[in-house]
Amino acid sequence: MKLPSAWTGTTGSAFSTASDLCTILRTSPLATCDYYTVSDDYLKAADRASRKYVGEIYYVQYNENQTWCWISNQTPDEILLFVNFASGKEVFNSNQSCRILHF
Repeated sequence: MKLPSAWTGTTGSAFSTASDLCTILRTSPLATCDYYTVSDDYLKAADRASRKYVGEIYYVQYNENQTWCWISNQTPDEILLFVNFASGKEVFNSNQSCRILHF
């Protein structure tokens, strides 16, 4: 798979896929949000700590201006590909750092 040119030169990225393996997914689909539609005012910082790591994550407060999507009745041959992590501000050709929102 060739990545879009906006991804070249990044220092690290992590991708995931989501798919139901056996049946049509009728309940609890994975929702994703277009991070461009989330204002900083709606990101709530929280500590993420373990024995080996201390960091910060963000919870998203819903706002009707955000764009959320999911695959209704996802079948085993349909996958959702999304970014978990991407380092560097240049990743999306934006002045904002990359925010990956999924639930």
